[in-house]
Amino acid sequence: ADAAYWNGGAGWVPIGQGADHASHRDFRATLQGNGHAIARLFIHRSARDYVGLFRRVGGGARVEGLALRDVQIWGHRFVGGLAGRNIGTIGASSVSGRVTGSADRVGGLTGDNYGRILTSSATATVVGEARVGGLVGFNGTRSDIVACAASGSVTASSFYSGGLVGYNHNGMVTASYATGAVTGDDTAGGLAGISTTAGAITLSHAMGTVVASGNNVGGLGGFNDGAVVGSYATGAVLGRGDRYVGGLVGGNDGAVVGSYATGAVTSSGDIMGGLVGFNRSLGRIAASYATGAVTASSSDSVGGLAGENQGGATACYARGGVAGRNHVGGWWALRAGKQLRPATPAGRCPGAPGAGAWWEPHQAVR
Repeated sequence: ADAAYWNGGAGWVPIGQGADHASHRDFRATLQGNGHAIARLFIHRSARDYVGLFRRVGGGARVEGLALRDVQIWGHRFVGGLAGRNIGTIGASSVSGRVTGSADRVGGLTGDNYGRILTSSATATVVGEARVGGLVGFNGTRSDIVACAASGSVTASSFYSGGLVGYNHNGMVTASYATGAVTGDDTAGGLAGISTTAGAITLSHAMGTVVASGNNVGGLGGFNDGAVVGSYATGAVLGRGDRYVGGLVGGNDGAVVGSYATGAVTSSGDIMGGLVGFNRSLGRIAASYATGAVTASSSDSVGGLAGENQGGATACYARGGVAGRNHVGGWWALRAGKQLRPATPAGRCPGAPGAGAWWEPHQAVR
């Protein structure tokens, strides 16, 4: 409770932090919390990188069964409640409170992850500039997040914000979920801001509202370049500026399989869809659907399934109402940049007629 008065108001010194760079040490042992909790951890080191209870959990280390309650943490980059960086294994641990970074790689549990995080959670409010996530800011190559959850709100002033993970860089997110609201600028998602080529999001979901002002905004992921399998989003999605807004994924250049979105999608920008905003040339959508309304009264390229499709889609359907200005479709509005049916100055689709079907109005329905 008195941590705010330690070290001239800087609070707790992260475990492993030395007096200078040469004296920093990773934690390389095992901490078994046995269900115990640390309450009101306070750290105010806004100019420091690698800030948390631990500076870095090193390779081979394990932290298990530990709860951090009502933390108040400020740092620069690599900021998390439990650790600035994880290279080891974190299991059955949790964080609540508030975590703030003035730059990038900020997460409720750990700033970035190059190890394994299992059955852990964060209910912290998380604020940062970029690569900001409710649980993890940045999930690195071949890193795992399994059976984890995040329920706090996430706010990023710049790019890559996600309810669970800000930036999934070729990592694996499995059987995990996020329920908190996400507010960002560019590339924002209810679960992950972005998931890159070798990354996968499997059997996971997001339920929070997503609001962003840049490109690539989605209920589950802002941009997918990897695989989204057996996953869904139910939260509303609001794009306040640019393009590529979708109920599940804003932009897709990977695979979306066996997934769905039910949240309403609203945007003042162009190219938006109930499932995917922009399905790019390498994008593939299969056995997936959208049921939420898609509304953009002053926007172009608005579709029940996708705003624009340059890739492929099979065994998909959309049932939500669609409203837009030009290029409005019950399934998608544009394919490879060309409208599939004659253009209408304004269009409304009250709902796609059934599974596997698509249609586009020849005249506006008022």
